[in-house]
Amino acid sequence: MSCTRFLFAFALPALAVLVQSPAARAGDFLNMRLSFNITDENVLVKPGETVPSIPGPRIGTPIPRWGSLFFDNYDTRANAFENTSNMVLYKLVADGADDYEGAFVLRFNNLSDDLSAVRDGGSYLKYTHWFDPTRADKANLTFTAFPMAADMFRLGYSYKISWGGSPIFFKTNPDNPFASTGSSNSAPVPGFKMQLADDEGYVFLGAKTSMRLNESINEQQTIYGVLGGAGYDVTEMLRLETNGGFFHRGVNPIQSVLGRPMQTVGASAQAMVHDGAPVGRSVDFNLYKNDPSGALRVFQDEQYPGGVSWLLSAEGTYTSTVLQDARPDYTANIVRQPALAGDVNARLKIDHLRVHADLTYMDLAFMLINVPSFVPYQAISSSIETVTPQIFAAGGVDYFFTGPKLTVGVTGGIQTPATFKGHLPPSFTNALPAEAIPDSSVVVIRSEGVFDILPAGYKVVPIYATKLSAVLEVGGFRVLAETLCAYDNNVTRLTRVNNDPQQVSTRIFNKPWQLGFNVAFQARL
Repeated sequence: MSCTRFLFAFALPALAVLVQSPAARAGDFLNMRLSFNITDENVLVKPGETVPSIPGPRIGTPIPRWGSLFFDNYDTRANAFENTSNMVLYKLVADGADDYEGAFVLRFNNLSDDLSAVRDGGSYLKYTHWFDPTRADKANLTFTAFPMAADMFRLGYSYKISWGGSPIFFKTNPDNPFASTGSSNSAPVPGFKMQLADDEGYVFLGAKTSMRLNESINEQQTIYGVLGGAGYDVTEMLRLETNGGFFHRGVNPIQSVLGRPMQTVGASAQAMVHDGAPVGRSVDFNLYKNDPSGALRVFQDEQYPGGVSWLLSAEGTYTSTVLQDARPDYTANIVRQPALAGDVNARLKIDHLRVHADLTYMDLAFMLINVPSFVPYQAISSSIETVTPQIFAAGGVDYFFTGPKLTVGVTGGIQTPATFKGHLPPSFTNALPAEAIPDSSVVVIRSEGVFDILPAGYKVVPIYATKLSAVLEVGGFRVLAETLCAYDNNVTRLTRVNNDPQQVSTRIFNKPWQLGFNVAFQARL
């Protein structure tokens, strides 16, 4: 029996349990967020002076590249300043020692007249068996099924450096339309997870599958991932966690290695020291972490119970992906490309004051693990002269005023972006005029599909950014506002002198300063 068929044989009996839930005490709710956004990502530039172009002040969703700074969205896949809506239908049926739970989550992004941009936001079915029917003892066994998309079932701990989501199966990242993951594969990625947990720790095992064209036989083929992990509270203050996975991602489509399997294996580990009440964890991970509250936890507001609480964590990830060898004389071979990422996080809450700090490292191979690699399906070439990782440090503070229910805060950071120096591969130069292709240049990699080529002779310089924010709560309504400021002298674009088509294209620097704003009006129904 193949590994894939074994996974299905294991999952089907558990799914049958879910559909036989008894009629009992039920808990239902409808949670829908409507958001209206006004934005201008940079008041200092005119349309056409950036790539992609910034249109100016308008109503709508911020452009992903310019509307968020490098330290944003650290613990979630999307920020609060989007012209978007979430709709959640939730139900909980409790029957003695068993809970039957489900949530239907839809996300409406880039809202249009016909609501065309709709996708799953983490819908799930969940069965929980409590070994103590009174629930005084928190030991439980859960089965969670993601029938539409298992993107929220990931590996790692900080969302910024998580991996193993849907994009690892070459799905375009819906939160970054400029990102490319190697193909337009549109098959869904459902999955499931089983977990045994108590007050001191947890262990889980799960899987997800999709389909992808096998170019060597010109037929669709199942691709899959197996994920597992565990965590244990060594003491009341110290928790150790680890998780990892194996992903069969199909076959390599490059002709010289056509049909060779393309696989990724890796592991993440985290050590956390904490004291007092929780001071915040990754919102998007609450559905698969050791957290029995499911959707109820995901959509609750920040709590301020008073007192002092703090958290200090360190995380590291290592992965290895099978790719084509980039050396000219060995292109018929495959090699394993390693990738590294890690971070250190600190959180402190004193009554209504919150302080946070993050230090993050990602090498180029990890940043591009979903593509995969710099040239898709090929290991990073040894002909590249230098490769540098992305490193950034950020910190911030905010305070909640109870009277007006107003939260104000400031965040700032510094980043050295990932780069490589060497000859540009054809995937980068095919769309460029011949005269605009240098023999050797520094390329600044921002994320998948987002990069800048520096003019010859220039080196990368650090990026500085800061943000002021305020959130006012009025009943079930919110008003959010932020001002962002950044200095980035690594952004370039191609241009011709006086826009004369007879002139040679040259690469010039954009204005380094960015000054923008976002204002959002939100209602939760």
